[in-house]
Amino acid sequence: ATLDARVKEIRARTELTGVAKRARIAAAYKPLAAEAAQRDQTAKEQRAATIQKATQTAFGVGHLAHTPGDAALIAMAHRQAAEKVEAITEAAQAAQLLAQARQSGDTTLAIAVRPHAFTMSGHGLADPAWAKVLSDSVADDPKAFDAVETLLAERKRGPLAAGAFDNVLVAPKELGNATDYEVQRFINEDPSSAEVGVS
Repeated sequence: ATLDARVKEIRARTELTGVAKRARIAAAYKPLAAEAAQRDQTAKEQRAATIQKATQTAFGVGHLAHTPGDAALIAMAHRQAAEKVEAITEAAQAAQLLAQARQSGDTTLAIAVRPHAFTMSGHGLADPAWAKVLSDSVADDPKAFDAVETLLAERKRGPLAAGAFDNVLVAPKELGNATDYEVQRFINEDPSSAEVGVS
């Protein structure tokens, strides 16, 4: 709205040449475009941080640090559990493995089911049963449940292009698809460019 008002004002100034008008429009546009791009980048970074935190909460193995025993053996057990789960292609098998892990108290194996179920539940025309396995895998862990809900919502949003956070600024027609360099050149083309934005 700020840019639109300024551009409208500049266009109405009949004493200015086309070059001078474009210079002033470019000068009005440049800082606002930079601000919009920064907001967009910040929003994307915040989204990435949210996804990273949710992924760690939902699928992380922080519990291993507090598990009694040799750290190397524990890490190996986790890798083996992950490999075992990743080989599963049927939701029914995963559900059975999850049930067995819970009955035996194998937390590492139970958690290993989660990321695979999450992946399979959103893979192509995945069997909806995978969504149930995912839900069951976090049913007794409120934090992991909330984290998975966050990840599912983010997955539904899909990849975000530039300006997807409504922070994109459309350049006035006088500027076309000018790059930042070209916008600055437009500003410099006007002999009175030093006064752009002031007069």
